[in-house]
Amino acid sequence: MRIVLFSIIGFLACEPVDDSFLEETPKEELAWVETVITQESRYQLDLSRDPDPPVLGTFSMGMEIGILNENPCFSGAALLNAKVRLHARSFGEDQSQVLEVEAIEQGGGEYEASWSFAQVGYWEVTIEVGAGEDTDSAVIGLVVED
Repeated sequence: MRIVLFSIIGFLACEPVDDSFLEETPKEELAWVETVITQESRYQLDLSRDPDPPVLGTFSMGMEIGILNENPCFSGAALLNAKVRLHARSFGEDQSQVLEVEAIEQGGGEYEASWSFAQVGYWEVTIEVGAGEDTDSAVIGLVVED
């Protein structure tokens, strides 16, 4: 009786596992935007891309990053010496691909990341911006053409 009771209690104490990150298709396709605010509203990113629209092969994304702050002395100031990483994931028909790139600071709050697309279709790009303990991210979508 005790074994059955402990088994039932153990079963009831288990919580379902969140495995949504394993999904092969995005919940919704995000669009390319030229200006995006990070999720916790710490930074504003003004984006550019080359080529526009993206095609198979070499691609680069420029980012001008400004600080968003309630203090008017700092709000809008260029973000210097930050660590900016991009994580891109494709949702192609054959198989998904994942790319990770670190952006290079160009000076004056401008950063650039370059990589090569080997698959057409929808890509979801997460841009992580870190400055000291202030880390925040934004997610955008890209459609790579043939």
